[in-house]
Amino acid sequence: MAFTAYHGVTQTTDNSCGAFSLAAALVHLGAANVPDILNTGNLTQRYTAPGPAALAQRIYQTTGNLLLNLLAPAPTATYQYDEPVGDYNPPSALAYVARQFGLTTNNIIVYYNNQAAGLLQNIQVTNVGAGADLLETEIDQITTQPAYGLVNGPVNYTQKPGQQEAHLLVVENLNHTIALNNTELYDPGYGYVGPYTLNNNGPLPLTQISFTLPGGLVVNYDFSGVWIKLKA
Repeated sequence: MAFTAYHGVTQTTDNSCGAFSLAAALVHLGAANVPDILNTGNLTQRYTAPGPAALAQRIYQTTGNLLLNLLAPAPTATYQYDEPVGDYNPPSALAYVARQFGLTTNNIIVYYNNQAAGLLQNIQVTNVGAGADLLETEIDQITTQPAYGLVNGPVNYTQKPGQQEAHLLVVENLNHTIALNNTELYDPGYGYVGPYTLNNNGPLPLTQISFTLPGGLVVNYDFSGVWIKLKA
């Protein structure tokens, strides 16, 4: 159980990080297999090349459905499917897909802290049937029966993933999603798989996630306060 299959695999569109992080998490948990694609370097090998990006791209066709306008005087969110799909991956969509891959409802838990609650409650959803704000709408999408998962908040992030878990963390003011297991981080922006630190190894609750790229660049992400715990 690891993110090894996604080492060097970068997201293929600007906003598909959530789908790539979920794909890596599902493979780590044994809930999904990396598909085989055509070995274009040697056609005699036919469809035997590993295609980790293909799994993530397939997931993104379902999850990439949230257009965010966070810079407007009154921030808005709209659930939609562009052609081609190109928007953000809301927690409700990631939870739904995790459920389709066989994870139980009790093993898909979406968390948010007070910081995230304040941010999400300030975003109005333009779709018919939406809740009062983006937070309420997401909770409704996740927990309305038949539920796709559980929601718990506001709470702080105080414990890193266990051995049978993966966490999807939203960072950088809701603009990026990464995956953690108990020893590794996968960042689809860089294709990085490797060790990480939380709060520079200081005490939690979580505010910052850090890792060092092979060339020596240190990447620091500010935690946005939303995460999904997935368990096998």
